[in-house]
Amino acid sequence: MKVCVCVCWLRHACTNRVMDKASKKHQKLRENRKIQPKVECPSVHLIWERWHLRRWMGVALVLLAVPLSVLGLNRLLTVKHWDIEAPKAVQHDVSLWLGKQNLDFWHARSSLLREQILQRMPDVADVLLERQLPQYLHIQIRMRQALALWEDSEQKLYLVDEQGVIYRKVHHGEYVDLPLLRMPQKQVRAASHILMELKRDDARRWGQVSEMMAEAMGWRIDFAHQEQWLLPFGKKAVHNTAFLAQMLQGEPWSAGHWRIQSRLDDRWFVRPVHQKGGHPVGEG
Repeated sequence: MKVCVCVCWLRHACTNRVMDKASKKHQKLRENRKIQPKVECPSVHLIWERWHLRRWMGVALVLLAVPLSVLGLNRLLTVKHWDIEAPKAVQHDVSLWLGKQNLDFWHARSSLLREQILQRMPDVADVLLERQLPQYLHIQIRMRQALALWEDSEQKLYLVDEQGVIYRKVHHGEYVDLPLLRMPQKQVRAASHILMELKRDDARRWGQVSEMMAEAMGWRIDFAHQEQWLLPFGKKAVHNTAFLAQMLQGEPWSAGHWRIQSRLDDRWFVRPVHQKGGHPVGEG
């Protein structure tokens, strides 16, 4: 009996001891868990902010890289060599001017250089520019051909080209042997068409024109040797000029000098210059 009681007591004591140890161990583990910091997962808001930050940093880098690349390319494509097709004096002037300009890619655009050359040099009719990358520029310049002189109301003389454009004032001391136009500015273009027709059909006679003026009834052209043509206004003036230029080159007209009234539709008057009698030129 006593032996059974001792065995039960020992078994109970061992069980309690084991349970105490296990309980202490679990308690220690729970305490360690409380001591260790709690690891939290990043929130959705934090992830969103970090993503936005990286995105804006990327955009900023792109915005910085693009202008730097453009500036570098602009300098790389700077014009350093050029070739100019023009009269020697014009070549020299344009070359000196180009040497003083900033000729990077932006400032050496064809449209910009063309406009600047035309403004700087009124004797230039047109400019053709061709870029050959990276650093070469070819320039072809077409000069105006002076056809006549025009005198304004203040008796100042200007050059007129073959298109009837008044493009610049005659310089002081500049000698120009060209026909003189005496008329309002609005009539200069029409008069230039008549002179241009005469120049095409009979350049020798065009070289003998001294003056051309607009009268009440039409045009009057005064030549050397006291020759004179009276022409109507409008398209008939160009037609009559072409006809007279061809007619006077043939026989017997080419041997003499003539005063011609061609303003009437039904009849013209052609008289030798030396003739003093008869109707005055211009009257029927």
